[in-house]
Amino acid sequence: MKYTFIPPRLSEPLLRFVFAVYDIALPIKENVTRFVCEPEDWNRLADLKGKRAILLCNHPSLTDPPILFGLSRRLKEPFYYVASYDLFVLIPWLGWFINRLGAFSIQQGGADRESLKMSQEILIERHAKLVILPEGEPNFCNERMQKINPGAIQIGIWAAEKLVRKAEEEGKEMPALPVLPIVIKYRHVGDPRPELTRTLEEIERALGIVPDVRTGVLERTCHAAKVVLSRIEKEYDLPEPTDGQTVDDRIERIYGHIEQRILTVTHSRAPRETERHTRMRALFNLLYDFRDQLADGTTSDERRRHERRKKTFDGVFADMRRYENFMTISADFLTDAPSTERWSEMLYRLSKEVLGREIRMPRREAIVRIGEPTDIVAHLDAYKKAKRETLLRLTEHFDAQMRGLLESMRAERTPIEGP
Repeated sequence: MKYTFIPPRLSEPLLRFVFAVYDIALPIKENVTRFVCEPEDWNRLADLKGKRAILLCNHPSLTDPPILFGLSRRLKEPFYYVASYDLFVLIPWLGWFINRLGAFSIQQGGADRESLKMSQEILIERHAKLVILPEGEPNFCNERMQKINPGAIQIGIWAAEKLVRKAEEEGKEMPALPVLPIVIKYRHVGDPRPELTRTLEEIERALGIVPDVRTGVLERTCHAAKVVLSRIEKEYDLPEPTDGQTVDDRIERIYGHIEQRILTVTHSRAPRETERHTRMRALFNLLYDFRDQLADGTTSDERRRHERRKKTFDGVFADMRRYENFMTISADFLTDAPSTERWSEMLYRLSKEVLGREIRMPRREAIVRIGEPTDIVAHLDAYKKAKRETLLRLTEHFDAQMRGLLESMRAERTPIEGP
């Protein structure tokens, strides 16, 4: 299906209903008991009640939008959310639902002028809050961030320029456009180890591994992960790893193999993007374009060739989902900072690969930190003099700010060891 922009269709009755049932629905739907936001952090958002603002948030989980919706509920005003077009077409009922709670589509990795116009309308005309997840993709890692996309900051700069121009034409006071960094981190509630151990045992059985019960669960999980790595290499007919190849080298080799397969199928050049998550999105877009090239065919021959394309698409799309699943994984993922949260994130990935399903995360609470706002309008003069440099400097500023907030939450974790 070719991309068609989906504007927000905010429904006040639905918004009020979801506000009313939120405390009941969040534990049932997301297995999150509550979200915690300290008064100092909350006041930074509360000070902007009724005002326009851009909210930048990290993206460690598919649960992040419901948590951000909880902030909207607590503030008692609707937010608007930039959401991937995939959500609207791959899960139609979910697309319908979030669309009426303020979400609108964006074609990630492409020039989506309609989405850009809507973003500016929300900020300029509706005086509302715009939520952007600038990493673009969920990384399913509670303690790591991908580099944020400068496109999120560019939206703010263009909106700020128009706000200033409009204020000057109307003889009004100079406006402000604050950008507020938000970071979400999840922490297990209670003891998740029995539940996670059962999942590990199921994965081991599926892989034919006879576990050594004298070995710790992290060592067993690492062993299962290496078995999966070897089986993927065999599936792709990759050569046996040499003595000098590290686990990270082998993971990178698999990424390269998947990428090359997609470029061959789509007859495309390698994407210019260098960051893993933005490169992955570019590859997804190449696949979608390949699938849709003959979608509007009118002759029987065109329709037949389109069906053949779809079959090819399904095979390589599964490879891309694998690529996406293991993004941010490295050899030290479990040993770098062991916690039950890290362990569950690894089991989540292995379950998708080995069991063909996503596990339900153990009960969690969401911890929300909110940083100091930055007024984009204050940087417009610098932007006029050096556009690219100012955009990159602001992007780096917000990236560092969000990473700092995440690092300040380092102690918010559940140890593996315990009674």
